[in-house]
Amino acid sequence: MARPRAVAEFLRLYLPADLVAQLNLNQIHLEDGSFVDEKLREHFSDLLYRVGLKEGGEAYVYFLLEHKSAPDERVAIQLLRYLTQAWDRIPLPLPLIIPVVVYHGAVPWNVGERLSSLFGKPAGEQIWKRYLPDFEYHLCDLSRFRDEELAGNEGVSAALKLLKYIFRRELPEKLPGIFRELADALPEQEAATQVETMVSYLTESRRVTEKQLSKALFEAAEGGRMETVLDKMRQKWRFEGRQEGRQEGRQEGRQEGRQEGQRKGKQIGAAEVTLELLRIKVGRLNRATVEQIHTLPVASLKRLGKALLQFQSRADLEAWLRRSAVRSVRKA
Repeated sequence: MARPRAVAEFLRLYLPADLVAQLNLNQIHLEDGSFVDEKLREHFSDLLYRVGLKEGGEAYVYFLLEHKSAPDERVAIQLLRYLTQAWDRIPLPLPLIIPVVVYHGAVPWNVGERLSSLFGKPAGEQIWKRYLPDFEYHLCDLSRFRDEELAGNEGVSAALKLLKYIFRRELPEKLPGIFRELADALPEQEAATQVETMVSYLTESRRVTEKQLSKALFEAAEGGRMETVLDKMRQKWRFEGRQEGRQEGRQEGRQEGRQEGQRKGKQIGAAEVTLELLRIKVGRLNRATVEQIHTLPVASLKRLGKALLQFQSRADLEAWLRRSAVRSVRKA
């Protein structure tokens, strides 16, 4: 949702058609900052976009993504607070802000979509209406969409499916298709970045085990563009490792330091790539195993990278490390 092209696609497909007809989706800009309180970051994330109007001028679209398995009855109050914060930093005359709530809980949304729905009976009487603050937000309840209805280019469809299933038991079996769909929807480098984002989200959410995530990635990469996307991700990890080594060399300030830094960076990069693949393939690794892999030379890491494709469990890894240690002793 932080990519303007993807947001333009989402608005085109999921906002009311008469509203979309007023928007110039070629003029869309992400504003800096968030309005969500630190203590609520676990449950909400938000984005504010400035959008051109076809008749001239601008409006804003405020996205509030609710990361809960059930709807929050007070979401309209949260929205009111965030909208007023946004207006506080915009000069007069104030623009319209379209609030959009993206909800992906397991239970369908069952809360009124107007602020006024939260008030008691007296607020419904005519004499009180002049004092009643009110607005309506547009709700996108992913729980009510069938998979085939979740359309969209720019990776939008894959992202919405991930959100839809994040609280559901079917998530592990849906992941390979989601990864493949994302890889097919975007240029390879951009797809690699977005797959990394998905993997981070899944890891932090703890909705799948590392073994399930590993299985999904390997299944998704069996042929097709996803295989190339995973290669791009590995290349990036190696590059970052080399960069870390060069930085160490520069800090030493000597030619020997730079050469050692580059050598060490290459080894660090290869170790980090191997560890990432091992976590995906066999699950969480203990500290001793991680430290042992960090001591392996690049040649051994390359052999391990090839061998791990056949691993089924951590026991296979431990057996390989024992054999490798024996070979090292014999060579010495």
